[in-house]
Amino acid sequence: MRARQWRSFDSLVRVRVFLTELVPRGTLSFGHALGKLDEAIATLRGFAANQYSAPARTRAEAARQKDLISRLLVDHMAPIVTITRSQMEPEKDPALPTMFRMPRGRVTVVRAIVISDAMMVQAAPLSDLLIAEGMPPDWLARFKEARDALVASQPRRAKASITGRTATAGIEVALRRGRLALGRLDALMRATYHGDDAMLAAWRQAKRVQLR
Repeated sequence: MRARQWRSFDSLVRVRVFLTELVPRGTLSFGHALGKLDEAIATLRGFAANQYSAPARTRAEAARQKDLISRLLVDHMAPIVTITRSQMEPEKDPALPTMFRMPRGRVTVVRAIVISDAMMVQAAPLSDLLIAEGMPPDWLARFKEARDALVASQPRRAKASITGRTATAGIEVALRRGRLALGRLDALMRATYHGDDAMLAAWRQAKRVQLR
């Protein structure tokens, strides 16, 4: 939350505490307006918690993806590239270096997945050679499992990011609803305590948005 939002949220909570302690007198019903205020406060608390935790979850998922990409490169791609290139004879198969080479530059999640898919297709026919040169018998299944783990990480990171953005937008909506409830309560308080200057002064203080 931004500072202005925190101050508005704090004023709504103080109003609720004030009215809980006061228990307004008279014949006017405060129940509906109080219910709307309670809904706004509960919603704000949920959104604020999500907004606060979303960046940490997003960073954690980013770090997990970085580790998954590193494992694909080091544990799966690099051995395949090393073995296949070591078997190449100059001028016999000039296409081999292009088919089996490590990616250069920054390897994003999408790029890592695409390269993994291509390399698995290219390397599958050479399985006997790879196994004979030291790769485990189930190297392809392990490669696919590592690739699938990276694919599965995409919605988790997206969800963490979306949760944060949704919370930021939801906070403004909930604050507007809270202010509407506060407006109704203000009208009820002024009608109920008309002429009671002390009570109305206390009410104005309770609902005022603090500058600090």
